[in-house]
Parts: sequence; structure tokens; C-alpha cells
Amino acid sequence: MAGLLAGQTALVTGGGNGIGAAIARGFVEAGASVVVADRDAAGAERVAKEIGGRAMALDVSDEAAVAEAFGALKGLDTLVNNAGLVPPQRRVEEIDAAEWDKVFAVNVRGAMLCSRAAVPLMRAGGGGSIVNIASITGWAPDPKLAAYSASKAAVIAMTDAMAQDLGPYRIRVNAISPGTVASEALMGRIEGRAKARGEPVEDSLARDFYSKIALDRLILPEEVAKAAIFLASDLSSAVTGGITRLDGGYMFFPRRDETQPIVPTM
Repeated sequence: MAGLLAGQTALVTGGGNGIGAAIARGFVEAGASVVVADRDAAGAERVAKEIGGRAMALDVSDEAAVAEAFGALKGLDTLVNNAGLVPPQRRVEEIDAAEWDKVFAVNVRGAMLCSRAAVPLMRAGGGGSIVNIASITGWAPDPKLAAYSASKAAVIAMTDAMAQDLGPYRIRVNAISPGTVASEALMGRIEGRAKARGEPVEDSLARDFYSKIALDRLILPEEVAKAAIFLASDLSSAVTGGITRLDGGYMFFPRRDETQPIVPTM
């Protein structure tokens, strides 16, 4: 994908680790100049130094901070709204209202604030691309993840509405809905579960995940990055309002029960 994003300036929120870091890295490899934004300033600095990007400490739920951060940019071609918060698993009757609000503040309000701030920059440059990172739980909600699932469903709906609003400005808005991504955090939990069961890690993966995914494997962060590069590039110049399900075929299978919850992407 070398050169696909040559000359572009991109900002990736939640870029200090996981999927966001993979996207930032992929964008640089594709030729873009990348701003790595994250509430974790140290994480943003680490990734930016590794890939040759610029670090930005940013809490996407803070309206004033977002306005200041985007106001300091000279131009912007692509925004990737990846910052996300995954709450502990709870039944509905156990949900804390403050925790619910915090999830929506980051996952939904944050994406809205950053998109709103990006619009003037993109209009000045003749257009642009906004890529929202949603989740398969926005399509197929899981038990004990009401807040997270609802927030990602909101991101999917917001993507469609934004695409209609911003189309006349040549700003395309699309979303990616990843399934279970093989992050370091997830693999650590799987290894712990396998150890407790006294079985190989591969057996735990097959039991809890592969049996529900058509491709019999987890999604890689780099695969999410490739989808984001496509949506940021001219290869998708006629694509807007689209939701890319990057789930390995999870949606083909019956819904899980409470003992087999999908692990969120963030």
C-alpha cells in the first residue's frame, strides 16, 4: 500500500496503542504524515517516535481541548476516530450511570467533537475522509455490554448521518466494525483462561472464538489498518456512508450466550 496516502495529513485518535497504533503505523507506511493523538501522552509519544509521526496528548471528550488541538493543525485530509472506552462487563441492573455516561462521552461525543473540528480543515483543503472505528457489537450486541454495544450502534448511525451532511463538501464518512481483534490485552486474557483450564491456548481460542467465526481465526490489528487506508485513499473515492464489517464472518453464526461473550475491539 506504499504511496496510497502520499501527501496526506492524518490524525488518529486513540493512536497510542492497539488498533490505533496499527492504523497510525499503516498510514505512515502508505505515505501519510500522521498525528498520533491519545489521552495517554506517553503512549502517543512512543508510537509517534517509532513511526516518525507527531504526538498529541488529547482527551477527545473535552470540547475545549479538541478545539485547541485541531485549531493548531494547518490542514487535515483524514481523521480516524478510534479512541474508545470499554467498561467492565455488567448486567443492566448493575450498570452505573456515571460509567455509562463516560463510555458515551468517549465513544460517541468524542467522535462527534473531533469530526466537527475536522470539517473546517477538510473544507479548506477541498475535501477529506473521516473513518469511524465502530464494532461488531454495534450490529450484534452482547450481554453484559449494553453501554459499549449501544455506543457503537450510535457511532454506526452517526456515520450515516455525517456522510449525508458532509457529502456536499467532498468529505466522505465511513466506519469499520471490527470483530474480535487479536490485541495484546486480549491474548493475555486468553492465555490466563487457558492456564486456568489446564489446556493449550489454541484449544481455548477454538472453544471461545474460532467456533463462532467463519474464518476460524481472530482479526489482526493490521487488517483494520488496511481497511482504514482503503477508506482514506482514492481507491474509495465514491464510498461514503459505508460500514465495513471486518469480523471474519462472525455475523454468519447464531448469537452467543452469556458464557461466550465476544471481546470488544478496544
